[in-house]
Amino acid sequence: MYCELCGGKMNDDARFCSHCGAQRHVASEPLAPLPAHEPFTAAPLPAEASPQLDPDQLGEARPWLRYWARTFDLTLLGLVGGGVLGQLAPHAIEDKVFGNLFGFVCMAVWVLIEPLHLVAGGTTPGKWLFKSRVITTDGRRMTYEDALMRSFRVWWRGMGAGVPIVSLVTLIMAHEKLSSKGVTSWDRDGGFTVVHRRLGAGRVVAILFVTIAILVLIGWGMTQES
Repeated sequence: MYCELCGGKMNDDARFCSHCGAQRHVASEPLAPLPAHEPFTAAPLPAEASPQLDPDQLGEARPWLRYWARTFDLTLLGLVGGGVLGQLAPHAIEDKVFGNLFGFVCMAVWVLIEPLHLVAGGTTPGKWLFKSRVITTDGRRMTYEDALMRSFRVWWRGMGAGVPIVSLVTLIMAHEKLSSKGVTSWDRDGGFTVVHRRLGAGRVVAILFVTIAILVLIGWGMTQES
């Protein structure tokens, strides 16, 4: 073939003329039409991929359930502590001043013990009995420092440090806030939430049985002191 500009001879596969440097003009071949595509439709998710709600999980705040769960924890701690003191220092239990201070001591000690339960499993004996659990709102792992700060806030803001009149006022205020806003101040500030599961008939029977057993044990202890 020959150059269109100068007429010099060119190789068939050459792109430029070796004589004048002109670029060879190659007729472009028509492009093949693209195959037609079906309109895109998203495939439905499989049944196992769709989120499933727990039918036993309750969305209500349930302040009374939380109150009885904490009362059970403190009562259990008082029974264990009283039993130990009854063996080590039986005369201390009979002292009226010590008896009045014993409840304050149990509440203060529980501030240190409760975080151990929450870090281990997010629950306590009372919360486990009433099917309640404390979790973090962002899914992070709970540390002892986080749980300790929460227990301290409950003791101070919710229980009024155990002072009779103050405790009644703080409990009423905490109940109203939890009922209206769905969260307590200590859970909001610490980034926690409390989840509850439905109590079945078997769990209700277990709660009644444990409550009666505790009352019987307390009555037996009072008869021993007299």
